[in-house]
Amino acid sequence: MNFSREQWSRFLSRRQSRGNNEPAQFLRNPRFDWRIALIGFLILNLASALVHFLFYRQVGSGEIFLVEKKEPVTRRPLNRFELEETVVRLEGSRARFEELKQKPLSVQDPFIPSPEPKKR
Repeated sequence: MNFSREQWSRFLSRRQSRGNNEPAQFLRNPRFDWRIALIGFLILNLASALVHFLFYRQVGSGEIFLVEKKEPVTRRPLNRFELEETVVRLEGSRARFEELKQKPLSVQDPFIPSPEPKKR
């Protein structure tokens, strides 16, 4: 898809308006206007892709957004007393949850109409 110089000049040329010898103005030749919009769009896309590629390379190489490397986390020995305390607390929560699941709700559902009329 190689274009010769003549084809490029014809592609980008603007036809003369009929009537007088002034060049056609914007919005008088839709084909030329669409060509300009297409070329502008392609140039902006290529520029955007180039900028994003360069930014990606800089981030990947560590030139941007340097992160300080932290010291490795040391392992703490497991505190048996805290573990047992947590397990007892969770067991109490589980028992309370099971108890609440078995009981009927103490609050009436607002979407179920009540059998009694509302008092005003």
